[in-house]
Amino acid sequence: MDRILAAAGDPAGIFVLQNPHLTPHVPPHYAERVPIKVIAKPNELYYPPDDEVRQKERAVADTVIPELTSELIAFAYEVGAEEIWIVLEGQTLIRVAHRLLATSDFPLRVQVMDPPGWWLRAHNVDPETSTEAVGQFNDVLRGARSCAATSWAMCAAYHREFGVRAVPVVPAVDPALALPPAEAPQPRSIRIGFAGQPYAWEEFNALVRAMAKLRWNTWWSAVELHVFADRLPPVESGQEVIVKRPWLPQAQLISELAQLDLLYCPYWFSEEYREEANLCFPSKLSTYLATGRPVLLHSRADSSPGRFLRAGSAAFFCFRTESGAMHDLIEQAVGHSDRYAEIAHNGRALFDQYLSMPQLRKTFQEFLL
Repeated sequence: MDRILAAAGDPAGIFVLQNPHLTPHVPPHYAERVPIKVIAKPNELYYPPDDEVRQKERAVADTVIPELTSELIAFAYEVGAEEIWIVLEGQTLIRVAHRLLATSDFPLRVQVMDPPGWWLRAHNVDPETSTEAVGQFNDVLRGARSCAATSWAMCAAYHREFGVRAVPVVPAVDPALALPPAEAPQPRSIRIGFAGQPYAWEEFNALVRAMAKLRWNTWWSAVELHVFADRLPPVESGQEVIVKRPWLPQAQLISELAQLDLLYCPYWFSEEYREEANLCFPSKLSTYLATGRPVLLHSRADSSPGRFLRAGSAAFFCFRTESGAMHDLIEQAVGHSDRYAEIAHNGRALFDQYLSMPQLRKTFQEFLL
């Protein structure tokens, strides 16, 4: 959001519905220039999703949501806002947006980073509430002035389904941080980088198993998976290939990733996550392409990042789940320098065209039209 606001300019005000257990760092320049109001968000995580939980959700919908919406409208008038831009993430924000359409005269612009189903499943929201939230999400998209979507695939899908004017507002990187494309991998080296949280856990485990098998071949002087993350759950096997690295700010992360041979991006094969795989966009991909190193994409061919990278011939692709396919692809990727250099060049060109800050500024202005 900070990167998007840097492209958009200062808003009239920022109204935050915040999980009381979180203490996010807010850069000081916002407090200096922009009125900010922080309100506690109702609990959205329940287990198990039983009748008692449903009663709590009904109470929130009937009493808390009208109060939150009234506070938001009053704040918008207080700061002189002309429109309201709201991120549709979770049932609370979906409900607030739905009520805004019904009770206020403010034009509504929405941003969607993930389809609502992912959040609702992850937070154990009961089926009845989930169905209601998805229906309200659909209503909001039909009534919104515009939608900032997280991928080109999401833009096309939401425009087709809801008639909303959708613009791709995709995570971007300062072009000053981007590095030249690599010419070749290090000799006899298989050092792969991964940054962020491995949501696609089965796919990640397949990579670890593939690299563990590669490590048996003593011809390779290094077979390492460098994982830049705050925490990493236990892997099924192959722990010996993992090099744990700390979370780093983006500028440092790009520099460190650029020392490696390939950068791994997994996305779900599972039917359970088909909608997310088809519509979402992994923010790590913007960072990866800025390094000038080739991306190793492990996903279905019709996934959102799969379609994006295939259009630019900008990655090595593994469209099969098993570790054997990944093993063979890694050997091919580091074994053919000409193809390696071509993929690195194409990836950097794709970054320059779609994923740099100037492009984000352009697309966000289209969103505000």
